[in-house]
Amino acid sequence: MWMGLLALFVAGFIGGQSTLLLKIGIKDFPPLLFTCLRFIIATTVLLPFFILQKEKLKRPDIKQLSLQSIFFAGNVGIFSIASQHTGAIMSQILYTIVPLVVSVLSYFILNEKFTRHKIIGLIIAMGGIIFLIQQSASKMDILSLGTPLGNFLTLLAVLSWAVYMVLSKKLTRVYSPVTTSFVSYAITAFILLILVPIEQSVRPLILSHVTPLGVLSLFTIGIISSALMFFLIQFAIKRTSAFTASFFQYLGPLSAAITAIPFLGEKLTGGLIISGVLVIFGVFYATTYPYAKRGIRYMLK
Repeated sequence: MWMGLLALFVAGFIGGQSTLLLKIGIKDFPPLLFTCLRFIIATTVLLPFFILQKEKLKRPDIKQLSLQSIFFAGNVGIFSIASQHTGAIMSQILYTIVPLVVSVLSYFILNEKFTRHKIIGLIIAMGGIIFLIQQSASKMDILSLGTPLGNFLTLLAVLSWAVYMVLSKKLTRVYSPVTTSFVSYAITAFILLILVPIEQSVRPLILSHVTPLGVLSLFTIGIISSALMFFLIQFAIKRTSAFTASFFQYLGPLSAAITAIPFLGEKLTGGLIISGVLVIFGVFYATTYPYAKRGIRYMLK
């Protein structure tokens, strides 16, 4: 349990930095090509570990892994495009609603209860999101708040990621994090590779525009922010739950702000802070508060 929580903490910090690396990389590379290369690198890194453990996949499980990997690819592919049109801090705030989306999906897919806390938290978080979208539509600070299009695409990526987390829970009880991560990376790279020629007709790769910093960001995000971070998430899911693993998103806004402000010139505007507090508080009240309350009562006994 504690090892899983530690893995979530490290993954949360890395996740906040991945947006910065992505923004640097897509200045030199088309977003889908950059993401495709990112997961080719990540797959290559995990390949020796996948071969050494000699874990055999059953045919029905291959189908399930393929299905959930489509949502994985949807998350990273859509977000790579969205990153061109929204801020790093803004996107990480939107990703904090993943635990809440997981709860809603679990209600419909797994027939889990939707409690009063979750309903109230959902209303508060949605109020924060609506305020964020309204702020971005007013074009007050596009650099920090992004555009409505970028934020809408980010929300689609959030939904895709939440579906992946719900679907992946079952097989993480059967297979190791290396196997589930490797298969997800490989299928994601394959799906994006199919889409890259279409992207090239719209935004072709210009090799003369590729800088050493862009290449460095590609390998860093491929090895650390892909292979290591998502492996840690799968490790955490296996030792905790998809619901608990989704909590790592809480660290995203803070981690992103540490680098986005000095390196990307983003600002913590009043609107961003207010809406961010509403979103995070709503998610906390819906998903964490009941457990925290129980823990405090237990300690006082």
